[in-house]
Amino acid sequence: MKDSTYQHVCTVLIGFATMFRFVGYSMASFIVTSVVHSAHLRDPSAIIDNAGYYGQAVKEVASCLSTFVVPIILNYIKAKWALVIGCGFFAFYVAAFFYLNNFLYFFANILLGVAFTMNYTAFSTYQMQFSTRRTLARNSALVWGIASLSLMIGGVVYIFVTSRHSETV
Repeated sequence: MKDSTYQHVCTVLIGFATMFRFVGYSMASFIVTSVVHSAHLRDPSAIIDNAGYYGQAVKEVASCLSTFVVPIILNYIKAKWALVIGCGFFAFYVAAFFYLNNFLYFFANILLGVAFTMNYTAFSTYQMQFSTRRTLARNSALVWGIASLSLMIGGVVYIFVTSRHSETV
C-alpha cells in the first residue's frame, strides 16, 4: 500500500474510532445514571443513592488527573498497546455492571476516566506516527471532522431513546 493511501486509511479509521468512543462515552453518561438508580431501588444495600451522578464526577476527576500520567506512560509503551489497555479498561467498566456494588462501580469509573484519557492521547500519538509534517494538518482535520459526527449521531440516538421510552415514564 502506498504511503499516502496508508495515511488516508489510518486517518479515517482513527476518525471513526474517535467518533464511536465519543458516542459510547456520551451514551454511558446518559444511561448509567438511570441504570444505577434502578439498581439502588432494587437493592439499596448494593449501591448508594445518586451513585450514577457521583460516578460521573469520579470519572471526570480521574480523566482530568490522568492527563498528567498518561503521557509519561506513553513514553514507555507503544501507542497501540495503550489503545489495547484503554479498551480493556472500557470493557472492565461494562463488565462491572454484572456485579454492581459501591466499590466496584466507583473503581470502574476511575478506570473509565483513565481509559478515556489513554485512548484520546494514544490516538493522537498514533496519528503523529504515520503523519508527515506536510500531511499532519490534513489528517488532524479529517480525524476531527469524522469524530465530530459523534455529536450528530449521539443526538439522534438520544432522540430515539427518549422518544421510544417517554411513554413508559
